[in-house]
Amino acid sequence: MMREGDVSGGDAARYHRVKQIVLQALDLQGSAREDLVAREAAGDATMVEEVRALLAGMEADQTLVVSLRSSGPPAPDAGQDLSGQEASADAARDYRLLQRLGAGGMGVVYLAERSHGDFVQKVALKLLNPVAEASPELRERFARERELLARLDHPGIARLLDGGILADGRPFLAMEYVEGERVDVHAARLPLDERIALFIGICEAVAEAHRCLVIHRDLKPANILVDARGQPRLLDFGIARLIDEDSAAAGDTHTGQHALTLAYASPEQLACQPLTTATDVYSLGAVLYQLVCGQLPFADIDNPAGLYNAIANTDVQPPSRRLRRDGEPPAQGRAVPADIDAIVLKALRKEPDRRYASVAALAEDLRRYLAHRPVSARADERGYRARRFLRRNAWPLAAAALVLLSVLGGLLASVLALREARAQQALAEKRGHDLQRLADFQQAMLESVDIDAMGHAMTDTQQRKVLEVLEKQGAGQPLDVRLRQAFAQVGAPSIARDALDQQIVTHALARLDGDFADAPLLAADMRQSLARVLIAIGHYAHAADELRRVLQVREAALPATDARIVSASIDLGQALSLQGELEPATDAYDQALAATRALPALDPQRRAAEAGAARPQAARGEQQAALA
Repeated sequence: MMREGDVSGGDAARYHRVKQIVLQALDLQGSAREDLVAREAAGDATMVEEVRALLAGMEADQTLVVSLRSSGPPAPDAGQDLSGQEASADAARDYRLLQRLGAGGMGVVYLAERSHGDFVQKVALKLLNPVAEASPELRERFARERELLARLDHPGIARLLDGGILADGRPFLAMEYVEGERVDVHAARLPLDERIALFIGICEAVAEAHRCLVIHRDLKPANILVDARGQPRLLDFGIARLIDEDSAAAGDTHTGQHALTLAYASPEQLACQPLTTATDVYSLGAVLYQLVCGQLPFADIDNPAGLYNAIANTDVQPPSRRLRRDGEPPAQGRAVPADIDAIVLKALRKEPDRRYASVAALAEDLRRYLAHRPVSARADERGYRARRFLRRNAWPLAAAALVLLSVLGGLLASVLALREARAQQALAEKRGHDLQRLADFQQAMLESVDIDAMGHAMTDTQQRKVLEVLEKQGAGQPLDVRLRQAFAQVGAPSIARDALDQQIVTHALARLDGDFADAPLLAADMRQSLARVLIAIGHYAHAADELRRVLQVREAALPATDARIVSASIDLGQALSLQGELEPATDAYDQALAATRALPALDPQRRAAEAGAARPQAARGEQQAALA
């Protein structure tokens, strides 16, 4: 069998290849293991035999030289319960092996009971396998693991309980036994944010190791368990080393430098470059990638050479673009947020100086994501901080916006109410001003009436009409009789109407255009009032003329349905109907009906228009239509 301590020169590459195949085959059994070995050896029968021999040596539990305190049957096969076997250390404590927990390239781990004095404690007992036992370098690494574990004291790291040399000279480590499941298996059942919170706990444990100047160098889900309380626990510091040791060994190319798990190894590990805490940052990025989308960054590559090349030279695809094997979108059917994409890709950058400066910085960015705060991985994106601020403060901002809208709404309502009040006030002031002008006009009109002239005009009219009657009578009767008959034929109401029209109404109408030149609508209102007076005294033709002037002014300034136009049309129809001009009266009423058709049936203007339209119909003998 080839032993690591015997490798030198040109055999080093072959030994590393054999070792890689062994590490891949450890977790397989039967035909699956044989197929993998044959495939990876690529037809090299000697290499196949070397791999088989190394696997057989690592799995032969009975070859572990463990001092038995009592004789008995041979040790059982690998994987079987080892109850009854006992290992005795050179100090006064005993370990009883219960069952095998697992095996790696360097050792085998058993669940054991530690007896010391009057107490019994379950521990994870780690022993070197026969191949490692024959390698001085692996024995040295085993001793260094004990030294490094002794430096670490953190609830997220499995504690070292004991260590030393068995009675037969074999080294051992007794670790705190963590009963749990692999972090990737546990995380698969959690929502994305809970996975991130779990991963932050892993980062805290690794950060504590870094504070103790220890680099783990083999971070992967198999070395991270989640206990019954849901807390992550970091295991296996078998290839860890101190930061100052690794710096001193920058030029060392011995086989220990290649102890790694390829899928989680950083580019500088593959290139045998000096390792820093950035190496653990990269491995944590690979673990986070797997927790987020269920796959490793280069899961589609199934051979070591291709994987080596991808880690060294190929850009990592964002986890949001990866799908699970069953075709479902990542993160339990939810898209991976852009923040998580950015954080993962920053941790997995090829250049160590472009990754997070520390594991603590990685954890802090994840905490910022959970708190909806801007993450440093996206600090250069435009508008990003504003979007995160809005998301982080969505409820307070919504409440503030609601309050602001309420205030603005109240303010707007107040402004509109004030505006309406001012409009009403202006309208009232205008109406008051108009009424005052009308009152002033009426007062001035009445004050300007010449009573003497009006009296003389009425007397002259009466005398003229009496003389006209006397001339027609002739001289056949006495003068007093003839005078009484003449006065009886001359109607006093007619004289009064003429005097009122000429001395008051016509006089007022003549002043309207001058006094209300700046207010044509107001002048139209006054003209309509005077036209109604003319209708009342029986001067229909004069009233119709004035109402046509009113309509002309209003139709030029107002919409066709305005109540003032309707009112003037009804008055015009009345004047024309009383004058006997039935067709023009019908046209005037039809205009009023068209404007009031949309009004309620009992609206005063609509009723006036309908009643007015019935008068010309009745005058023409259309009784049924008028009644309708």
